Amino acid sequence: MKTTPVSALQVEMGEMPLELRREQLALNYWLKVFYTFRFHAGLDVHFIHVRPSQRGDQRVVPLMLVHGWPGSFYEFYKILPLLTQKDERVTFEVVIPSIPGHGFSEAPHKKGFNTLAAARIFLTLMDRLGFSQFYLQGGDWGSLITTNMAQMRPDCVRGLHLNNCMTTKGLRTGIFVPTGLAAFPQELMHCPKSWAQIRYRNIVSYTFMPQGGHFPAFEEPQLLAKDIIQFAKKVEKL
Repeated sequence: MKTTPVSALQVEMGEMPLELRREQLALNYWLKVFYTFRFHAGLDVHFIHVRPSQRGDQRVVPLMLVHGWPGSFYEFYKILPLLTQKDERVTFEVVIPSIPGHGFSEAPHKKGFNTLAAARIFLTLMDRLGFSQFYLQGGDWGSLITTNMAQMRPDCVRGLHLNNCMTTKGLRTGIFVPTGLAAFPQELMHCPKSWAQIRYRNIVSYTFMPQGGHFPAFEEPQLLAKDIIQFAKKVEKL
């Protein structure tokens, strides 16, 4: 079935209430950054790709944000402008994929799709986009997927930032990429730094947040963006 490319769509605005106009302006913005790519297994994966407007002396680094369940790429709507701003020494070229079966991504064709399969797809996506090294950020299922990505290709992952760290005593396989952890007080499960170090062997940043819970990009975008930026500055030595 042939459909109109999403990039060609535009929402028309006539006379309408101000709030509705704002929503349609926001929708038009999202439509301009919608993309899909076809994985080699024939799976269509949707993603958002936002390039920043940078200053001349500003370092731009790629960053993939991965949502959880029952979320979607829209979790990052409020934080996107904060991560692509001009007033920091580092800014991000942001990629936000939809996990297969979520949002606009096609559902897996076979049973058994897991975080390892998602990690392989997202590593392929970053490679297709031309990124040899990049940062990762995730919470909920996103934390598991990005952790798997860092484990599979540590040479590609400059830094791993998590707002929901899940670890178990007895794990033998460690993650050695630079890691930043943001601990929000209303998180479903709290992971002390001493527990996190069992799996994440190179924690360069562990921040106790003053407020916020399981969906910080929605709840506290300013706090989460600030922590991601300070983590990247540490890794980049800025």
